[in-house]
Amino acid sequence: MRFTQKSNIPIAIANVNQDIADAIKEIGEGIVTDIRTEMDRDKTGVHYPNLPHRSSAPGESPRTQSGGVAASYQFTPISKTSGMVGSDSPLAKRLENGDVTLAPRPVFHKTVESWRKLALEKYSITIRIGVESARIN
Repeated sequence: MRFTQKSNIPIAIANVNQDIADAIKEIGEGIVTDIRTEMDRDKTGVHYPNLPHRSSAPGESPRTQSGGVAASYQFTPISKTSGMVGSDSPLAKRLENGDVTLAPRPVFHKTVESWRKLALEKYSITIRIGVESARIN
């Protein structure tokens, strides 16, 4: 009589891949939400008469005026294990980096950096749970 042990590794790998995809989506969407929330906060710059809100001062994140720049930030899944957050708006790029006539109003890099530690913890936990589930089963 021959005994074999059924391997749960393929199931565990599939579960980990799905958990990573879910984590990437949660992190990407969280970054976008935080960018938009930060842009909706009151700022200390000039209140131009033709704009609904006080503008941002140099160094502050930009203030949402019409909503176009905030709406341009999107999360896009690339694969099951990767995704991208960004904006295709030339104004978003100009505000983030500044230019010869405008001091930077960073929001993207600051927000991504604030999520870095959480993202690494989330990935680590996801993989650890997957490995443990393969051992248990």
